[in-house]
Amino acid sequence: MLFRIALFFYIVSLFYNIPIGNVGQEVKLYDPIFFFFLYHYIGNRQGIQTFAQADAASRGMIKFAVWCSCTFVISFLWLVAINKFFEVFQTGLYLIHLWGFIICTIFLRKEFVLNRAYFEKTILLFLVIGLIECLVIIGQNVGVVPYLWAKAYFDGYDGANTFTGTMGPNRVVPGTAMFLTFAVAVAILTAKQGTKKTRIASVALAVLSAVTALLVGSRTGYISLAGFLVVLTLLSPVNGLKIAIPSALLFFLIAASGVAGPVKDRILFMVDHRVLNKVETVDKYTTSADYYDVLGSGRKGKLYKAAEFVGNNPWILPVGSGFNNRYSGATKQGNSAHNLYLTLIIENGIVGLILYLAMVFGFMRGQFWSRGNSILWATLGGVFVNMFFGEAFYIYRPAFGLFGILLFSLSIIDIKRDEVAFLEGEK
Repeated sequence: MLFRIALFFYIVSLFYNIPIGNVGQEVKLYDPIFFFFLYHYIGNRQGIQTFAQADAASRGMIKFAVWCSCTFVISFLWLVAINKFFEVFQTGLYLIHLWGFIICTIFLRKEFVLNRAYFEKTILLFLVIGLIECLVIIGQNVGVVPYLWAKAYFDGYDGANTFTGTMGPNRVVPGTAMFLTFAVAVAILTAKQGTKKTRIASVALAVLSAVTALLVGSRTGYISLAGFLVVLTLLSPVNGLKIAIPSALLFFLIAASGVAGPVKDRILFMVDHRVLNKVETVDKYTTSADYYDVLGSGRKGKLYKAAEFVGNNPWILPVGSGFNNRYSGATKQGNSAHNLYLTLIIENGIVGLILYLAMVFGFMRGQFWSRGNSILWATLGGVFVNMFFGEAFYIYRPAFGLFGILLFSLSIIDIKRDEVAFLEGEK
């Protein structure tokens, strides 16, 4: 019973990331939960490893975590040599978070496989928490719910134009989470089995998560959702279009609707601020004449800088410069590349990038061309687009829990696909 209660709070913690304390680093709800499961993992390592050997996704997660632990040694030795002991502490916490998210996901997958009733209850929990999160963000945008993060975040992330619920203080976090929530809702909706209650809830969550993503105003969230819909439309059998095309139409109709005032205001704000008013934007944010770099908040410049760094330091290509070492200052890069592919290469080398991709593809369980995989492929399509424009799905953002939400969402879609009906085509 205690184990299941801990799993319940872990799932809740993925959607509730407001700090519950501070010990030099913000303490989140999942922090104490991680130590519980890490202790449980050590005490039951043989049983978990037996399961992981039979489960491709779990096996891939462990391999990636082990590799990051190895590259952490490089970071540790370097940081100790230059007397950056706080960075040693911080990087060690990042590694614990990485293992924590992975171990919790493996425990969840094991429970899902052994107890189908527990899996269905978890799906219902996901739907309820997802709906609550959507309503919180929508409530913030209509002035019913206050901004829940500290004033420093409010001032640093665009103030009154930032309403992000409980998952993170800036737009990209809830925007990305809503993309994953939408994908899970579609996966649940299209399954053979399921109660009337879960079907109604999944329809509501699909609609509200799309609306919420629009309200949040994350461009990364927008293109992730677009990537999901495009891949689903291209890879699904004809029947799959019954979900993909109506979803896309609903998405854009809501955006254009004059009835949904806050949604319309958000879209108009983004268009005016980022596209139409380009002269003022360039003058305000950069001296460069490259407007489209501004449109991406300087992402192109950061991407070029990171690529140049790799080109000037080819020695990092095989194994990288060390887990989290780039952000601790050991490589003097400092700034984020806003591109997870390059970040993984810089920190963990090409080996680390391959292991990360193998971990994600592990959720396919080797069934890459199965007709029931369209939603999973569509989700990965959105994920890969997201990875090009940010690092949300890496432990560099442990405070926001998106890495945990990614693994949790892929697990639900992976296991639920065994019941997918419309993707099997006409009988």
